[in-house]
Amino acid sequence: IKSTRRDANRAQYADEVAEAVVAMIAKYNMEKKVFVNSFDALTTEAVKRHNPNLVVGTFFYSGEFAADYDAKDEYDDLPNLSKCLRALPNGPNFTEYLLMTGAVLKAYQGAFFDMDYKIYPRFMQEITYNGLADYYGHQPSTGAWTIYKMTLPEAELKATDGLIHEMINWGLQRLITDDPDRVAKLLDRYNSGSGRSAQFLSTTLLLFVAGIVKLLTA
Repeated sequence: IKSTRRDANRAQYADEVAEAVVAMIAKYNMEKKVFVNSFDALTTEAVKRHNPNLVVGTFFYSGEFAADYDAKDEYDDLPNLSKCLRALPNGPNFTEYLLMTGAVLKAYQGAFFDMDYKIYPRFMQEITYNGLADYYGHQPSTGAWTIYKMTLPEAELKATDGLIHEMINWGLQRLITDDPDRVAKLLDRYNSGSGRSAQFLSTTLLLFVAGIVKLLTA
């Protein structure tokens, strides 16, 4: 779910979007067949609140690690995180805390996170997958987006191949992509060349749903 509303009605809008998404999932009897994620933590929290049985996660994007990032604006209204914001410094250091400890997932019982693939090179240097699991208390489900983004030039797409191999070796479990065929071919080459199996990885088309309330309630 892509939700970009950041005005005084953000919480209400997030709740309306979540309610519509939950209703659509129930209508098509998809509760056990979908994962729900959003760029707005309030929307994800609302989805889990409306249906605790749904599996939800969180996104981390590059802007959250920028020097001028305002974590308070993003997370202060999220239950169980406002106290952390008062105790920890605002900005990218708070995002680092959320990522390393799993605090944002614990705030609404999330099960996984998906992160901008461009963040992974630095992230993989800072911590191993097993080290991350120690912080989380379990082995977290991790993904990267958007692999082979359709707007990128061919040279940059080709340069992504090596990074995908590095992320798989690190422990990545999910690839979100604009080009499933290209990822599938790369995984076939990875399996045959490394002697390892990457069959647990999935290529996923990521659907951004904007204004879904209007679409479903029209």
